[in-house]
Amino acid sequence: MMRLFMYLGKTASKERGSGYNSEEYMKRTFIYTDEKSNKFWSIDADGSAFTVNYGKVGSAGQTQEKSFADEKTCEKEANKLIAEKTKKGYIEQESEEDDDE
Repeated sequence: MMRLFMYLGKTASKERGSGYNSEEYMKRTFIYTDEKSNKFWSIDADGSAFTVNYGKVGSAGQTQEKSFADEKTCEKEANKLIAEKTKKGYIEQESEEDDDE
C-alpha cells in the first residue's frame, strides 16, 4: 500500500496508543476502509496548536487548524480526537521511521 503521509520530525512516542506528548512535535495518520469508504485522517500537532487533514484517500482533503491557550489543552484535545477516530475503526499508519528499526 502506498504511504500517503509521512511523519515529520519526532513522533510523540514509539509506543502506539500513548497519545500525544506536547513536548515533541507529532504527526499521526489514520486510514478507514470499509465496503463504502476509503478515507484518511491525520493530526499534526506542535506546541499549543494542531492541524487536522481529512478526506478520501487520493485527494488533498480538507484542513482545519485549531489553537489553544496552552500545550496541555492542545495535548488533551488531540488525544480526545485520536481516541474518537480509533473507536470508529481508523487504523494508524506506520511511519518509514518505524519500518527501519
